[in-house]
Amino acid sequence: LSISKKNNQQQYYYFFDINKLEADPGDEIEYYFEIWDNDEINGSKSSRSQKMFYKIPTLKEIEQKTEESNKKIKSDIEKSISEIKKLQKDIEELNKELIEKKKISWQEKKQIQDLLDKYQNIQENLEKIQKQNVEKAFKEEQYKDIDERILEKQKKLEELFENILTDELKELFKELQEMLDKIQKEDVNKMLEKLKLSSEDIEEQLDRNLELFKQLEFEKILEETIEKLKKLEE
Repeated sequence: LSISKKNNQQQYYYFFDINKLEADPGDEIEYYFEIWDNDEINGSKSSRSQKMFYKIPTLKEIEQKTEESNKKIKSDIEKSISEIKKLQKDIEELNKELIEKKKISWQEKKQIQDLLDKYQNIQENLEKIQKQNVEKAFKEEQYKDIDERILEKQKKLEELFENILTDELKELFKELQEMLDKIQKEDVNKMLEKLKLSSEDIEEQLDRNLELFKQLEFEKILEETIEKLKKLEE
């Protein structure tokens, strides 16, 4: 460790990959830090920290946590689909209101801004769902043997989530926001149509993702049940 002679106390950090221990679910790891001084005359003396513990979740705890995460992700996807449908309905209603008007009022600009805000909120929620799904898969794979076929489907699901939140989608939001600042009556229909088409595309992809997620969840439970039956048989 590098030492600063100006300080009586110093912080230090040490990283250790627990996976190297090949620990099993339910194992508890006890660890401590030990440090030696560099007293060459009297010999190095050591000081040891208090013992600390890291407990690896049991298979039952991992399965319970996975089930909770699955319920949350499915609920969030279904909620996003519902919000997208509501957004599409709001777009259609605003379009109808604007047909007979020659100019865009401040109130209508505010309605368009509200639609854009809802659209952005949906994107942010999708990013959270994507992150939840990746974290859930990582925790599962860390301590459980998962069939290669299921891992491939999990990877496919992650790719589908990534394909929803494309750079083009983010650029579209930016473009629509810029249009709003200098919007004219003739631009409104074009703008709302883009927003509607984009939301329909997101809805379609989310429906597909939800079905794949449910299928993947079923296959994992089936695989685990078969393994448990094999162990009981033995």
